[in-house]
Amino acid sequence: MRLEYLVVRAEINELKVGVGVIYNPSGANQLFAQQYEKLLIDLLEFDLDQTYLIGDYNINVASSTPSTNILALNRIHATFDLTVLPTPPTRITETSCTTIDLIVTDHPATIQCSKTATGNTISDHEVIYFVSRLLIHKPPPKRIKVRNFRRVDPQALQIDFQASNLQQIYEAEDVDTKADLLTTTLQSLMQQHAPERTIQVRDQRTPWITAEIEREISTRDIAFALYNRNPNRARGDAQWCDYVRKRDRLKTLIFVAKKRYAEQNFSHQLPAKQLWSNLRRDGIHNNVKKVLPEEAADPNALNRFFTGGHLQLTNQVIPTNQTSSRQEPLPTEHANPRPNTFGFRHTTVQEVATMIFEIQTCATGSDGIPITLIKLLSPTVLPVLVHIFNAIIDAQRFPSGWKKAVVTPIPKKSCPVAREDLAASSFGVPEWSRTPANCCKSVWVQKRIQYQYCIG
Repeated sequence: MRLEYLVVRAEINELKVGVGVIYNPSGANQLFAQQYEKLLIDLLEFDLDQTYLIGDYNINVASSTPSTNILALNRIHATFDLTVLPTPPTRITETSCTTIDLIVTDHPATIQCSKTATGNTISDHEVIYFVSRLLIHKPPPKRIKVRNFRRVDPQALQIDFQASNLQQIYEAEDVDTKADLLTTTLQSLMQQHAPERTIQVRDQRTPWITAEIEREISTRDIAFALYNRNPNRARGDAQWCDYVRKRDRLKTLIFVAKKRYAEQNFSHQLPAKQLWSNLRRDGIHNNVKKVLPEEAADPNALNRFFTGGHLQLTNQVIPTNQTSSRQEPLPTEHANPRPNTFGFRHTTVQEVATMIFEIQTCATGSDGIPITLIKLLSPTVLPVLVHIFNAIIDAQRFPSGWKKAVVTPIPKKSCPVAREDLAASSFGVPEWSRTPANCCKSVWVQKRIQYQYCIG
């Protein structure tokens, strides 16, 4: 005999709920405790916030003489912090009255009622059900800082740039001062013509709604309001038929618009980069970004790790048993080596303009200046850029302000510093379970550690 079950995992915002249906073929199933424990252990892997199990356990929990399976069931529920909800008898016959259909949960406080429905003609079991109140925490609104370059007047922007003191950039002696002066000028102009403002990101999950569809929605609503205000209204009259006709037309328009939008944005003929960008934009792709914990987000440690990785390879000692007695041949020297003719030359306005307009990304560096601003300032800013680039070539030194980069590490695990080896300390409880790093672990993982310790 084998325990049969089916578990469904549902995600509601950030709340993960598991609902399972269980059937135990017989109350004398000697493998029930082992199979039931395995089921609960498997559920731990899903990292559920709330769990609800319902079904035919074939174990009479209302019996006055507890059996082996009842004792095992109580022990397992106590270990996993599960509660059997009170219900009336679920199987009533002429000679017996038992409660073998159970509702089990780890959050009994959320249950509003657990009852049985009478009048079942399909089986001799009463239908059991429960009503749970899920407290879903609405995520805070997302706010971002943006600049609107679409409303910037390019002519006014170029006039203000030419009116600024550009002569000091040409007269500066070192390239650091030249680069800093240009950055300060561009930042001032950007704040003047495209000031930074904070906006709230709203959910846009209906991008296929067009102006025509909005008009049809308004027409449908008006038709339904006219029908609803009529005291003599009746299904099938002229007003109702007019509303149904407009409602069906609206459904057809929405269906066609959705299909057209999907064909344009999610077609396999699109480049992979564009396809994934469309999926992320519409929320179909997983956009949840994992955040490094504070103890693992040290930029200096990250820099030392990446810059010093090659030293570990060079410092490795090759074992003597792996060295070859054969000497490697020396590299062949050329009789007439070619002279090193590599060198930099001054650039031109045409070359700089070509490179600037080939840039497709709008990503900004540490100075916050996007390429959009440089393109709007063309061609007035090009002579200044060419002067700075040629000064860098002459000085053979790159400006220190332009060496800065924004590096954002993206972890593949929510908490990479957490260790899950149960042999790290005594009693099978790892060290991280008593440290702040345990904040990224759910209550279910703690229950699993407690359960493994209890049965160990």
